[in-house]
Amino acid sequence: MTISGWLLVGMAAASASETRTFRDAAALFSTTTYMDHVRTLASDEYEGRGTGQPGNDLAARYISEHFKELGLKPAGDDGGYLQYFDARRGKKFDDKVARFEITALEKEWQPKRDWTPFPFSQAGDFDGPVVFVGYGIHSPDDGIDDYADIDVKDKVVLALRYEPRSDDPEAAIGGEKPSRHALFATKASVAKSRGAKAMLIANPPSRDEKDELYRFGRDGARETYDLPMIHIKREIAEELLRRGALPALAELEKSLGESRTSRSAELPEVHVSVRTGLSDNSLKTQNVVAVLEGEGAPSEYVVVGAHFDHLGIAPRMFGGEEKFIHNGADDNASGTAGLLEMARVLTAAPRLRRSIVFIAFSGEEMGLLGSKHWVDHPTVPLSGVKAMLNFDMIGRFADEAVLIYGAQTATEFPALLERIGSESGVTFKAARSLPGNSDHASFQAKNIPVLFPFTGLHRQYHRPEDDWELIRPEGAARILRFSFLALVELASLTDGPTWSDPKKAGVPTRDEDDPGRERPARRAATAPVAGDSPTSDTDAAPPPMPRVRLGVMPDYSEDDRPGLRITDVTADSAAQKAGLRGGDRIVRIGETDVRGIETYMLALGKVNPGDEVEIVVEREGERVTLKATLPAAPAARPKE
Repeated sequence: MTISGWLLVGMAAASASETRTFRDAAALFSTTTYMDHVRTLASDEYEGRGTGQPGNDLAARYISEHFKELGLKPAGDDGGYLQYFDARRGKKFDDKVARFEITALEKEWQPKRDWTPFPFSQAGDFDGPVVFVGYGIHSPDDGIDDYADIDVKDKVVLALRYEPRSDDPEAAIGGEKPSRHALFATKASVAKSRGAKAMLIANPPSRDEKDELYRFGRDGARETYDLPMIHIKREIAEELLRRGALPALAELEKSLGESRTSRSAELPEVHVSVRTGLSDNSLKTQNVVAVLEGEGAPSEYVVVGAHFDHLGIAPRMFGGEEKFIHNGADDNASGTAGLLEMARVLTAAPRLRRSIVFIAFSGEEMGLLGSKHWVDHPTVPLSGVKAMLNFDMIGRFADEAVLIYGAQTATEFPALLERIGSESGVTFKAARSLPGNSDHASFQAKNIPVLFPFTGLHRQYHRPEDDWELIRPEGAARILRFSFLALVELASLTDGPTWSDPKKAGVPTRDEDDPGRERPARRAATAPVAGDSPTSDTDAAPPPMPRVRLGVMPDYSEDDRPGLRITDVTADSAAQKAGLRGGDRIVRIGETDVRGIETYMLALGKVNPGDEVEIVVEREGERVTLKATLPAAPAARPKE
């Protein structure tokens, strides 16, 4: 039914006291009220609304109080508006309990000053004898094997960072382009395969004049490599080598670079005892959920969602360690204010046929955690959810066309959007792509049609300068009126909208319409292993792109469990032919354990086109071994 048709039905059904039509209601959006919400949520009092931080809880109370004032039905836990869940955020480092000791040496080594665990290190304490293993490389085919003729089982290995340099820029190891052997993931995998219990890594004297330690940051903490890994200052390394009667680091580095002959050796009578100070970082947080019940089909639902969390109090992106309040006015106080305004206007309008579920999500910046939790633990029957409208960053709209994602997810959407655009006078552009970069992706993964208006990135994105003064309330009001009319149609249908799988239609998941659009979980999962380091690290280059293609879609909103969960497989791909399914968790490829996206890429990098490889997945609580023959990856698309 068109909007005009539904307006007539709405007016006919309304009582004499209900004088407002839906067209009248669309004019009720108030820029003043909208900005009141934005200013409040983006104020310093709310401290950036970081998940698990007090400002996030304050924002949840603010939203639930407004839901209550509007008379919306609570749809959270235990008859309230809040739906609680645990947001796992990698690991946390407590330097107050951390300890590094060299046996029979009374000197105190201070965490963060003299040593630090890598964020991708396994948690847990360790102690044992120390063995020097050069650069920790095992590649006999390239003439380097630091583990030849040395027993490291149940020992702590000491390795140099990076890889030995070569005079040949095309060399497989040490050339102009770092090889996979320089990666921390590779070093950890090799050490673990040889039986080592932990790994110490030191900067070579020629590569880092300041001898800076890797900064323990949140991004790298999402993935955990194969064993405890500690970054130590050269002073500690020199002390270990001296006690073990080995030459100094500079001499060892020079020797390994010139001859590439193994200098690995046990360090007699040298033991270390380390308390890493690492533990799982699980944060308590909450979604805020309310329902406006429909009249006619109250058990059918349209969800209106917006994430209210932001970065909280944190260091600048790519900055130092000084922390700032990131108020997140556009990302996403703008969308949360839109959610509240939509709820206010709809409660003043005639009731719709279907019920409307309003959800303010937490944990989006950590990987869509709140929306993923809700679709996995819905507070209304998920089978009754017919569509989802997502507000994320709607505060910078001027006169240009607003970008609408999701038009491909329902057969009715293209015509619907054209009608609404004409009705509202809002110029829009239906996005060609549909990246999984916001909370709509959690619903899309459940085959629920989604629509997602977006007003674009800007220089203040994910920076402390994203403040309310830069919000354009008139533009936001226009988007809300447009979205209101869409919502009226969706909540008035007797059937549909009809799901259309964008993957089968070949819709790109990479954002071709706004290439800078945020990818919170993907950025956290695929950040280079030294992405949080204050210096540029050549060993931090991501693994080379694999030469083969498996054909799976990783779930970037996943938690910290080992393995790589996939949401789907590509049609006619090696993965589909091998029997992989959406929901599988890949835990091993060939001889390589997969603990996350980095080790998944590393495992594929060891496979040649045409090779048959065993893939182990966890499926419904059991391990299943499959065999896949991997074809060559397609050549990179040329730049236009």
